[in-house]
Amino acid sequence: MACKSEDGALGGIEHESSSPLPRASARLYRAGWMRGTSGNISRVIASEPWTMEITASGIPKDQLTEADLVLVDELGNPRAGQSGRPSAETRLHSAICRATGAESVVHVHAVSVILAADLWPAGVPLEGIEQLKGLGLDADGMTVIPVVPNSQDMEELSRWVLAAYQPNVPAVIVANHGCYAWGADIQQAVDRTESLDWLAQLAIARCQLSVGSPASEHTTERRYR
Repeated sequence: MACKSEDGALGGIEHESSSPLPRASARLYRAGWMRGTSGNISRVIASEPWTMEITASGIPKDQLTEADLVLVDELGNPRAGQSGRPSAETRLHSAICRATGAESVVHVHAVSVILAADLWPAGVPLEGIEQLKGLGLDADGMTVIPVVPNSQDMEELSRWVLAAYQPNVPAVIVANHGCYAWGADIQQAVDRTESLDWLAQLAIARCQLSVGSPASEHTTERRYR
Protein backbone atom coordinates (compact mmCIF):
# COMPACT_ATOMS: atom_id res chain seq x y z
CA MET A 1 0.00 0.00 0.00
CA ALA A 2 1.06 3.60 -0.59
CA CYS A 3 1.14 4.35 3.12
CA LYS A 4 3.69 1.69 3.97
CA SER A 5 7.43 2.08 3.94
CA GLU A 6 9.49 0.43 1.20
CA ASP A 7 9.68 -2.86 3.10
CA GLY A 8 5.88 -2.82 3.61
CA ALA A 9 5.88 -2.09 7.35
CA LEU A 10 5.97 0.88 9.70
CA GLY A 11 7.92 -0.01 12.81
CA GLY A 12 6.19 -3.40 12.89
CA ILE A 13 2.73 -1.84 12.41
CA GLU A 14 0.92 -2.50 9.14
CA HIS A 15 -2.44 -1.68 7.61
CA GLU A 16 -4.75 -4.64 7.44
CA SER A 17 -5.30 -6.06 3.97
CA SER A 18 -8.93 -4.94 4.04
CA SER A 19 -9.68 -1.89 6.17
CA PRO A 20 -13.35 -1.06 6.90
CA LEU A 21 -12.70 2.69 6.68
CA PRO A 22 -13.20 3.15 2.90
CA ARG A 23 -16.57 1.37 3.00
CA ALA A 24 -17.69 3.34 6.05
CA SER A 25 -16.59 6.62 4.43
CA ALA A 26 -18.60 5.86 1.31
CA ARG A 27 -21.67 5.10 3.45
CA LEU A 28 -21.35 8.41 5.30
CA TYR A 29 -20.76 10.29 2.06
CA ARG A 30 -23.95 8.86 0.58
CA ALA A 31 -25.82 10.11 3.66
CA GLY A 32 -24.79 13.65 2.69
CA TRP A 33 -22.58 14.21 5.74
CA MET A 34 -19.18 14.29 4.02
CA ARG A 35 -19.69 16.81 1.22
CA GLY A 36 -16.64 17.79 -0.79
CA THR A 37 -13.67 16.42 1.12
CA SER A 38 -15.11 17.11 4.59
CA GLY A 39 -15.26 14.71 7.50
CA ASN A 40 -12.91 11.99 8.67
CA ILE A 41 -12.97 8.61 10.40
CA SER A 42 -10.42 6.62 12.31
CA ARG A 43 -9.75 3.45 14.25
CA VAL A 44 -7.08 2.24 16.65
CA ILE A 45 -5.13 -0.66 15.16
CA ALA A 46 -2.38 -1.22 17.76
CA SER A 47 -1.78 -0.48 21.42
CA GLU A 48 2.00 -0.92 21.53
CA PRO A 49 3.12 1.32 20.06
CA TRP A 50 -0.24 3.10 20.08
CA THR A 51 -1.26 3.53 16.46
CA MET A 52 -4.35 4.91 14.78
CA GLU A 53 -5.45 4.57 11.17
CA ILE A 54 -7.22 7.69 9.83
CA THR A 55 -8.45 9.00 6.51
CA ALA A 56 -6.06 11.25 4.60
CA SER A 57 -6.78 14.93 4.09
CA GLY A 58 -8.23 16.30 0.86
CA ILE A 59 -9.77 13.06 -0.46
CA PRO A 60 -13.46 12.88 -1.47
CA LYS A 61 -14.85 10.24 0.85
CA ASP A 62 -16.74 8.39 -1.88
CA GLN A 63 -13.41 7.85 -3.66
CA LEU A 64 -11.39 6.82 -0.61
CA THR A 65 -9.26 3.68 -0.94
CA GLU A 66 -6.94 1.86 1.44
CA ALA A 67 -4.07 3.82 -0.11
CA ASP A 68 -5.67 6.97 1.35
CA LEU A 69 -5.30 5.88 4.98
CA VAL A 70 -2.53 7.18 7.22
CA LEU A 71 -1.03 5.68 10.39
CA VAL A 72 -0.45 8.14 13.25
CA ASP A 73 0.92 8.03 16.78
CA GLU A 74 -0.80 9.05 20.03
CA LEU A 75 -0.16 12.75 19.32
CA GLY A 76 -1.65 12.52 15.84
CA ASN A 77 1.73 12.66 14.11
CA PRO A 78 2.07 10.45 11.01
CA ARG A 79 4.44 7.54 11.36
CA ALA A 80 7.48 7.61 9.10
CA GLY A 81 7.47 6.18 5.60
CA GLN A 82 4.04 7.33 4.43
CA SER A 83 3.01 9.49 1.51
CA GLY A 84 -0.44 10.56 2.75
CA ARG A 85 -1.23 13.59 4.92
CA PRO A 86 -3.57 12.81 7.83
CA SER A 87 -6.76 14.78 8.42
CA ALA A 88 -6.45 18.14 10.16
CA GLU A 89 -8.58 16.78 13.02
CA THR A 90 -6.27 13.82 13.68
CA ARG A 91 -5.11 15.14 17.07
CA LEU A 92 -8.73 15.32 18.26
CA HIS A 93 -9.46 11.76 17.13
CA SER A 94 -6.45 10.58 19.09
CA ALA A 95 -7.46 12.56 22.18
CA ILE A 96 -10.99 11.13 22.10
CA CYS A 97 -9.83 7.55 21.79
CA ARG A 98 -7.27 7.84 24.54
CA ALA A 99 -9.65 9.63 26.93
CA THR A 100 -12.72 7.45 26.35
CA GLY A 101 -11.20 4.06 25.54
CA ALA A 102 -13.02 4.08 22.19
CA GLU A 103 -11.49 2.21 19.28
CA SER A 104 -13.04 4.27 16.49
CA VAL A 105 -14.19 7.86 15.86
CA VAL A 106 -16.44 9.31 13.16
CA HIS A 107 -16.54 13.03 12.36
CA VAL A 108 -19.15 14.37 9.93
CA HIS A 109 -20.62 17.73 8.89
CA ALA A 110 -24.30 16.89 9.34
CA VAL A 111 -26.59 19.92 9.01
CA SER A 112 -28.94 18.55 11.67
CA VAL A 113 -26.42 18.74 14.51
CA ILE A 114 -25.31 22.25 13.58
CA LEU A 115 -28.91 23.47 13.65
CA ALA A 116 -29.53 21.66 16.95
CA ALA A 117 -26.47 23.36 18.45
CA ASP A 118 -27.85 26.72 17.30
CA LEU A 119 -31.08 25.99 19.17
CA TRP A 120 -29.43 24.51 22.28
CA PRO A 121 -25.88 25.93 22.54
CA ALA A 122 -25.52 24.65 26.11
CA GLY A 123 -26.25 21.08 25.02
CA VAL A 124 -29.02 19.33 23.09
CA PRO A 125 -31.60 17.87 25.54
CA LEU A 126 -33.23 14.55 24.65
CA GLU A 127 -35.68 12.64 26.81
CA GLY A 128 -37.83 9.53 26.55
CA ILE A 129 -36.89 8.72 22.94
CA GLU A 130 -36.47 5.12 21.84
CA GLN A 131 -33.64 5.99 19.44
CA LEU A 132 -31.47 6.98 22.42
CA LYS A 133 -30.74 3.25 22.61
CA GLY A 134 -28.78 3.77 19.39
CA LEU A 135 -26.29 5.76 21.46
CA GLY A 136 -26.22 3.06 24.11
CA LEU A 137 -28.38 5.19 26.43
CA ASP A 138 -31.54 4.64 28.44
CA ALA A 139 -34.59 5.50 26.33
CA ASP A 140 -36.53 6.58 29.43
CA GLY A 141 -33.95 9.00 30.82
CA MET A 142 -32.81 12.54 30.11
CA THR A 143 -29.66 12.97 28.04
CA VAL A 144 -27.88 16.14 27.02
CA ILE A 145 -25.56 15.93 24.02
CA PRO A 146 -22.64 18.27 24.79
CA VAL A 147 -22.02 21.26 22.51
CA VAL A 148 -18.67 23.04 22.29
CA PRO A 149 -17.60 26.04 20.20
CA ASN A 150 -15.54 25.53 17.08
CA SER A 151 -11.83 26.25 16.81
CA GLN A 152 -9.21 25.87 14.08
CA ASP A 153 -6.68 25.12 16.83
CA MET A 154 -6.94 21.36 17.36
CA GLU A 155 -5.25 21.49 20.76
CA GLU A 156 -7.82 24.03 21.93
CA LEU A 157 -10.73 22.11 20.40
CA SER A 158 -9.45 18.90 21.99
CA ARG A 159 -9.44 20.57 25.41
CA TRP A 160 -13.01 21.79 24.95
CA VAL A 161 -14.25 18.40 23.77
CA LEU A 162 -12.60 16.56 26.67
CA ALA A 163 -13.91 19.13 29.15
CA ALA A 164 -17.44 18.52 27.84
CA TYR A 165 -17.06 14.73 27.71
CA GLN A 166 -19.68 12.77 29.63
CA PRO A 167 -18.71 9.10 30.19
CA ASN A 168 -22.16 7.81 29.26
CA VAL A 169 -22.59 9.95 26.11
CA PRO A 170 -20.50 8.76 23.12
CA ALA A 171 -20.77 11.96 21.10
CA VAL A 172 -20.21 15.70 21.07
CA ILE A 173 -21.41 18.46 18.76
CA VAL A 174 -19.07 21.23 17.61
CA ALA A 175 -21.03 24.40 16.89
CA ASN A 176 -20.99 25.59 13.26
CA HIS A 177 -18.93 22.55 12.36
CA GLY A 178 -20.38 19.07 12.89
CA CYS A 179 -20.20 16.21 15.35
CA TYR A 180 -17.93 13.46 16.65
CA ALA A 181 -19.24 10.05 17.67
CA TRP A 182 -17.21 7.10 18.86
CA GLY A 183 -17.50 3.43 19.70
CA ALA A 184 -15.84 0.06 20.18
CA ASP A 185 -15.37 -0.30 16.41
CA ILE A 186 -16.10 1.57 13.20
CA GLN A 187 -19.53 -0.04 12.79
CA GLN A 188 -20.67 1.15 16.22
CA ALA A 189 -19.27 4.64 15.65
CA VAL A 190 -21.12 4.91 12.32
CA ASP A 191 -24.34 3.57 13.85
CA ARG A 192 -24.12 6.12 16.66
CA THR A 193 -23.53 8.90 14.14
CA GLU A 194 -26.71 7.89 12.31
CA SER A 195 -28.65 7.80 15.57
CA LEU A 196 -27.35 11.23 16.58
CA ASP A 197 -28.44 12.73 13.26
CA TRP A 198 -31.93 11.20 13.66
CA LEU A 199 -32.23 12.49 17.22
CA ALA A 200 -31.09 15.98 16.20
CA GLN A 201 -33.64 16.05 13.38
CA LEU A 202 -36.38 14.98 15.80
CA ALA A 203 -35.41 17.63 18.36
CA ILE A 204 -35.49 20.35 15.69
CA ALA A 205 -38.86 19.21 14.34
CA ARG A 206 -40.38 19.07 17.83
CA CYS A 207 -39.03 22.51 18.62
CA GLN A 208 -40.65 23.86 15.46
CA LEU A 209 -43.93 22.27 16.49
CA SER A 210 -43.41 23.04 20.20
CA VAL A 211 -44.37 19.44 20.96
CA GLY A 212 -42.49 17.40 23.53
CA SER A 213 -39.44 19.66 23.43
CA PRO A 214 -37.50 20.20 26.68
CA ALA A 215 -35.91 23.35 25.26
CA SER A 216 -37.75 25.71 27.61
CA GLU A 217 -36.35 23.84 30.61
CA HIS A 218 -32.78 23.82 29.33
CA THR A 219 -30.56 26.89 29.60
CA THR A 220 -29.21 28.41 26.40
CA GLU A 221 -26.11 29.84 28.07
CA ARG A 222 -22.93 28.73 26.34
CA ARG A 223 -20.70 26.73 28.67
CA TYR A 224 -17.31 26.56 27.01
CA ARG A 225 -16.66 30.03 25.67
